[in-house]
Amino acid sequence: METASESLGHIVNSVQKTADEIAQIAASVEEQSAASEEIARNIEDISHIAKKTQESTEHLKRIFDELNTLSQRLKMTIDEFKFE
Repeated sequence: METASESLGHIVNSVQKTADEIAQIAASVEEQSAASEEIARNIEDISHIAKKTQESTEHLKRIFDELNTLSQRLKMTIDEFKFE
């Protein structure tokens, strides 16, 4: 039969083991939190890049439309000078 001292020793060991596991869990949670924050920053960066890409694409479309209009005008002007 265990003595009170031995039982207390087992309890202390169990408590220490539990405290160590809790510390490991806390460290893991901190790492996951840091990773989550980095992911959130990366998502914000991607969103910003996507917005800039969309703006650039819209700008290029406007330029293309203007060039297309100028090309049509030039063709009409050239057609006026054609000799038949």
